[in-house]
Amino acid sequence: PGGMLGGPPPPPPPPGGLPGAPPPPPPPGGMPGPPPPPGGMPPPPGMFAGVMGHSTPAAARPNVANLKRAKELKPLFWQRIQVKAGKRAKVESGSTQASCLWEVLNEPLIDTETLESLFTKKAPNNKSIVNSLKDMAKKSKPAAVKPVTALDGKRFQSVGIVMNCLRMSLEDMQSALINLDSSVLTAEHIRSLWGVRPQDEEISSIRALSKGDAPLDKPDVFLMSLNDIPSFSHRLQCMLFRECFPEAAEEVSRRATEILTVIEHLHTGEHIRALIGLVLAFGNCMNSTNASRGNADGFQLDLLSKLRDVKSHDNQTNLLCYLVRVWIEKDPDAGTPECRLPLPEPADLTQSSAVKFDDVAADLRKLDDELQAAQTAAKKVIKDSSKSNREPFKSVMESFLASAAEQVVVARKLLDNSRSRFEELVAFYQVKPQPGENEVYPKDFFELWIPFTTEFKVYWKKEMKDVVMVKVAKAKKIVEEKKASVTVKAKETSGLKAKLLSKGLRKKSILKKSRQASVAEQ
Repeated sequence: PGGMLGGPPPPPPPPGGLPGAPPPPPPPGGMPGPPPPPGGMPPPPGMFAGVMGHSTPAAARPNVANLKRAKELKPLFWQRIQVKAGKRAKVESGSTQASCLWEVLNEPLIDTETLESLFTKKAPNNKSIVNSLKDMAKKSKPAAVKPVTALDGKRFQSVGIVMNCLRMSLEDMQSALINLDSSVLTAEHIRSLWGVRPQDEEISSIRALSKGDAPLDKPDVFLMSLNDIPSFSHRLQCMLFRECFPEAAEEVSRRATEILTVIEHLHTGEHIRALIGLVLAFGNCMNSTNASRGNADGFQLDLLSKLRDVKSHDNQTNLLCYLVRVWIEKDPDAGTPECRLPLPEPADLTQSSAVKFDDVAADLRKLDDELQAAQTAAKKVIKDSSKSNREPFKSVMESFLASAAEQVVVARKLLDNSRSRFEELVAFYQVKPQPGENEVYPKDFFELWIPFTTEFKVYWKKEMKDVVMVKVAKAKKIVEEKKASVTVKAKETSGLKAKLLSKGLRKKSILKKSRQASVAEQ
């Protein structure tokens, strides 16, 4: 197809509702469809012709192969669905029910002239890059002579692959570069083009080679065509920066923000201090008879991962499990939705331990260097471009580069703050560097917490489950006690029926007493 490289052929244009077109033969083995309506008859007034059952039936579709149009329409790339042979006829005759929309959906009559006027292919886009390069090579040199190239084998292959993967014409590519249209030139296209962008030495060699009798090969012609686009490399560099910068800046900010969140939790969290205080109290109590270990004011954090190893005398529990139990007993929110784990999530600590401030700073410097290079390239494009090619590149890139510069400043401040707060956190817990190191790195510090927080969370969830079950049992017991204490009073009857019943009972009682008296007299 025109303007495409290596793509599938376009599907046939949609049926145009042409009057008088012969219907296709009925599918073999199926029931023939209903007769076609009078050619070109419009739908009744007030009725949309696309409603199921009120439009051109499938049997009235014109034979697409026989349609001849004065102008070729743009293709509509879809995944075609076809109803099985004879199924539509059976559905329309009522002998079977439809299993999908396409068995009952009919095509409306449409205005094909308007459709053609709106969606006719543009003449400049009828040729793909490969086809246009073939024509350029044919015009410049005789076709019978074997083409020559100034590129080495690897470069020749790389350019050829990119050339065949681009599904656009050279005119569309140039328009997208000038207008910064990322819907045409996607990030993948931009990266591919940037990898094969023409080099000055290559262009000089290709031009020298073109003066000979042999024609240039297609990759050489392609590079020459790219070089002819005004400020091609600088425009491409700006587009590449515009596509890649947001993700890179977000990644730098994300790493700095995540570690800063964990640092603040460990540094200023009240629950953390209370939990560490419990561990200190347990240790001083257990070491009270030892002069070298008792009466401590603090402890090294490597103790946290050893709490689980301190077993009870009957080996039924350990110090970490007991710590969790005591913590939950002291937590007023235990067993409620407001209760929260007092420690950072183990996954957050793991991510923070992987952060290397030097690597993040290097990524930020690289981002700043790319920003400055893009600013230089944008200025050169604006300076060298004509008035017709200067906009919208100038306004779009100036606005984007100003915003990018602000993001770099914010990211740098965030990184500096994270680093300084981490140093304060290390000093806060008095953690010492590893042997042979001059400073404590995030990996060294947070790995002291990861085993402790992981095991603490396991015990905490188990204890919380038990607390909730106890609270539920207490609540059920209270409800049952309330039910047992409630006495149900009999409903007092009133009315004529109750009075008559009362009189009848009294009368029976009198008769019974009189009988008993007569029996006694006898």
